[in-house]
Amino acid sequence: ALLHSAWFNGLSNPGADPAHPGGIFSGCCYTTRPGQRQLVESPWGSFLLLAALAILDGDLSPQQC
Repeated sequence: ALLHSAWFNGLSNPGADPAHPGGIFSGCCYTTRPGQRQLVESPWGSFLLLAALAILDGDLSPQQC
């Protein structure tokens, strides 16, 4: 469900638009300015998504994370 959500922009045409490259997971909420929060891409958010997918696929055990 997460890969089909608005938080993941997909991989259908990566690199077609340099302003919006494919494969970005922007589901992490950060306070970017006082009183303002935004959904952004972050290294830890992308890592956790990749780890969860690898666990679901059986390529990684939760104990390895």
